[in-house]
Order: sequence, then C-alpha cells, then structure tokens
Amino acid sequence: MSSETLITDGLRKLVGTQQDLSIYRVEEGSVIRYAKAIDDPNPLFNDPEYAGNSRYGRIICPPGFFGWAMKCDDLPALKVLENMYAAGAPRGVLDAGVDYEFFLPVGAGDVLTSIMTIEDVTERDTKMGKTLVTTVLTQYINQNGNLVGTATIRFMNFRM
Repeated sequence: MSSETLITDGLRKLVGTQQDLSIYRVEEGSVIRYAKAIDDPNPLFNDPEYAGNSRYGRIICPPGFFGWAMKCDDLPALKVLENMYAAGAPRGVLDAGVDYEFFLPVGAGDVLTSIMTIEDVTERDTKMGKTLVTTVLTQYINQNGNLVGTATIRFMNFRM
C-alpha cells in the first residue's frame, strides 16, 4: 500500500465545520407514500383517520424519514460532497451506513431545519486501496426549536 495520504489540508480544515442549513417540509402525502414504499403498514404512518385519533393527532413519520428538502439543490449530503471534492477528496463515493437517534415524533405539518457538521475524516486501507471515511452528524430541529432526531452518516471516498 502507498504511504501517500488522501487527507489534504483542506479536508482537515472541514472537520468540525457546520454546513449550510437545509429546510424540510413534512407533508402528509409524502409520509404516506414513503410508508407504502418501504411497505410499512403501521396506520400511524398511512391512515389519516387512525393517526388523527391517536395521541399524535396526525400522521407521523416512519423512523428515518424527515420529509423532503424544500429545494432539490438544497440536499445536505450533496453540499457536503461538493465541499469535500473542493477540498481534494476522491470522487468515488459509497454509502458506509447511517445511525439514527430519535427524540420526538415528526409528523405532517412539521418544518424541520437540518444542521450538518463534518465530525471526522479518517483514512483506511481497503481492498480498493486507500479510502476516506467521512462521518457527518445531522441534527433535525422542528419549527418549535426542538431537536427531534439525529443521523450520523458515514460515507467512503475512493479513487476510481
């Protein structure tokens, strides 16, 4: 394996930086379509009458769904990758997993702000050669200022 590192000074400077904020709108129809797409029959996710009579009083989101970004060019992961590429990261990318933590229910009518922070960039020797593993923490805050959930996202950059 080569002793050359993929971690540039630019990438080191990104660690700890907060990326641009993104706004997500949670719409009832989107929640229902998402629940159907993942084949989740829970009526809290896809039956407005049932969910309306529940303690939540509305359709709520299945775990891992936080609505849709208000603008297509507002997708947070794309912003992170653009910043990584500008700092010298290789252009090959793979999903390396996501861990969620949930604090409050998210449901139809909520408007969420996502705040992404690049937490770490490490290097690993793999069968593909050297790869970068980037860890990004995303915090989702609702319209009332409450933290409703977090997603710790990891992805790998590699030379193609």
